[in-house]
Amino acid sequence: MVGLSDRKLRRGFRDIFGTTVFGYLHDYRMEQARLLLSVNKMRVADVAQTVGYSHLGHFIASFKRKFGITPKNARWEKSQVPLLGYKIAALLIWTWDLRFRRLMLRHY
Repeated sequence: MVGLSDRKLRRGFRDIFGTTVFGYLHDYRMEQARLLLSVNKMRVADVAQTVGYSHLGHFIASFKRKFGITPKNARWEKSQVPLLGYKIAALLIWTWDLRFRRLMLRHY
């Protein structure tokens, strides 16, 4: 138990991160998908499954809404991530995880 009401916890999360918990997790999943597509050149179906989508069509629509291009086009688009290298891409992923963990630790 956190010791806060559900409403206060949601409001505090929104104040800190500027979005809802669901919105934060959705953005996180989409960023992970973008990194997987651009760094690993994984198949779109594999990326969708890796980030937690069971229906490929939902993943494609959500990705296009977020980034303005389809996941297939994102695989071939010149991206800054390959130029940065795998270590920096891993650091970006770790930073997202760290922000989320810090938030959770504050409230426990």
